[in-house]
Amino acid sequence: MPPARPSWGNRSVNDCNSNSDAITPVNLHLKKSEALLITWADGHQSHLPLRMLRKFCPCAGCQGERDILGRTRMPVVTTTYDGPITATGAELVGNYGLRIEWADGHSAGIYTFSYLRELDAQNQAGISHPADEGAGIPPKPDAGTSTDITA
Repeated sequence: MPPARPSWGNRSVNDCNSNSDAITPVNLHLKKSEALLITWADGHQSHLPLRMLRKFCPCAGCQGERDILGRTRMPVVTTTYDGPITATGAELVGNYGLRIEWADGHSAGIYTFSYLRELDAQNQAGISHPADEGAGIPPKPDAGTSTDITA
């Protein structure tokens, strides 16, 4: 007999997110010098430029971390992002995210699938930080390599 699923009232864990297809990737393809391409279970396709992903790395070193009072400390990592942004690889983290290895040696950020979908929505809407002008525009394709990321 399979183990019982945890539940809250009449709702199971799987019912807690009615948009699970929106944050469930069915295909991840990393173009190492261009973008991360994602096909989601709901049929949507995302094209996330590497410059945008590197700029919005979710790790504490890049975005700052919160102290016990909830105040955000300044980020430790300072990068100008001049020149090409290149990924050297990526790996799945559990069943919820992706870790990208960058050519600059950074690989601490775990991009949850829900965060990647949020970044896609911002990219589609043209919303970006003022300093990121051009981050949503994919670079010109070159002879860079690419890789599929699978479980």
